[in-house]
This record gives sequence, C-alpha cells and structure tokens, in this order.
Amino acid sequence: MLVYWTLMIHGVMRIKVGLSSEKLFLDDSPLLELVRIQTDIIFKEGGQVAVFVNNPSDMHLPNSVPEIMRILRRFETANNSVGAASTQMWLLPYLPYVGEKEHGSIDFKYRYLPEFFKLQEYRRWSHYVNLGDHSDCLAERPSCLQKFIFSTGFHDAVTWTERLNLLEQWRNIANEYSHLNITIYEDFSMYSDQLLSIVPVTQQTVLFALICMLIVLTLFTPSPVTILTSSCSVLSINLGVFGCLVLPQYRLGSDLYDHFADGHRILR
Repeated sequence: MLVYWTLMIHGVMRIKVGLSSEKLFLDDSPLLELVRIQTDIIFKEGGQVAVFVNNPSDMHLPNSVPEIMRILRRFETANNSVGAASTQMWLLPYLPYVGEKEHGSIDFKYRYLPEFFKLQEYRRWSHYVNLGDHSDCLAERPSCLQKFIFSTGFHDAVTWTERLNLLEQWRNIANEYSHLNITIYEDFSMYSDQLLSIVPVTQQTVLFALICMLIVLTLFTPSPVTILTSSCSVLSINLGVFGCLVLPQYRLGSDLYDHFADGHRILR
C-alpha cells in the first residue's frame, strides 16, 4: 500500500495544469480546424495587450511623463513582446505637437489636448484618452486628463500556460505602479485566468468529498475503524485516478467524466 501511495503521489505531483480547446469538440468536428488555426497561426503571430492608466498623476510634475515612458518601455521589452514597432501611445505624437506650439519646449501641457484630438491626423488618438471638462484643460488642471490607454504587441504565446505567464508578468509590472491604478486587458485573459482556479477547485472537491464521507460514516456507522478505513479508501481512490492517468500522459479533458461513466457501464 505504501508503495502504491508513493507511486500515485509521484504521479499527481507530475500533473501539469493546462487547457485544451480541442477537448470541447468531437474528433470529427469541423470546428477543430478553426481551433488549430487559432493556435498555430493567430496565437503564434501575436496580439495586443492594452494597458489602462486609470489614475494619471499630475502630468506637470517633472517625473510624470518620464515615468509613463518607463512603464511603456517595460511592456515593450517584456517576454515575447514585439517591441516599439507595435506600440500605440498617444503621448508619442502629442509631445512633438506641444513642442511646435511652445516653440521647442516639450513640457507637458493640458490646454492643447482638445484641439490636438480634433485635428484630422490625430483624431484616432481621442479613443485612447478620457478627457474631463475642456475648461479644466484650458486652465491646466490635472482633472483634464482622467484616464488613458496604450497598447503594445506580443507574439509566440501559443499555449494557455504561456499566455498566463505573460499575463502575470504584465500584472506584476502594473502592481509596481499602484498609485496609477493600472489595469491590464488582453482579449483571451478570461480563459488564461481559469488556469489559476483549476488546482484549488480540484483540491476543494477532494477535500469536501472526504468531509461528506466522514459525516455520513459518523452518522450511520460510528465506528472508528470503519471511518478510518473508509477515509483511506476515498483518498486512495482519488490518488489512484489522478496518479494513474498522468503516468501514461493522459490529457484530462471536459469529457473525463464521460470516460468514467462509459467504463462503469461496461463493467456493469
């Protein structure tokens, strides 16, 4: 029994958490080709991560604009990043525009923002910025600039685990600048985040199954020997199921319970 438990625990420790979109469809489903295109082409070629700055500091302060640029640079040089060529940042064209208005000085000014976003060549940048009252801009008040967003590209993040690793790296960068209240958005982040819940949900399921077993045994067969042996049996079964499945590199999918049900019907 100890050898069995040792082998099964070793198998459980080797389990790698992951998601597989292919498991959601039948083997002959025409949608599988679309899933392969998404994985092999779309995910490999890349995507965009959007960075929301929800609480911009006073941009008049000497360190404000350089700090934003340092944050931008960190995202551009993060793992799997495409670099500056993929960046969409409204400050990059705005600061030279201020320089033209100020005859060479590129110190940040709020008062030029409304007219800047009205110009035909810069109008698209208005979607990246949430302005307050225009009178605040003319008066050079920080409330003129309420929120803004920038984005940069990444590539070669094919598996959900790789995408989750990138997402966590971006969030760690954002957490270092908590005073700016930065939010990270990526189109498929809701799926990557599910990887974080698989392990605790599985652990809780096993734990509550054991607790329910203990309650039932205590109520109907209040025998310490029965309770102990039955509890060991439940743990042994769970260890056996997960430990044995990982040894032949079995990929757990959404149809796992169907496999168990089919096996039960065959045995019957």
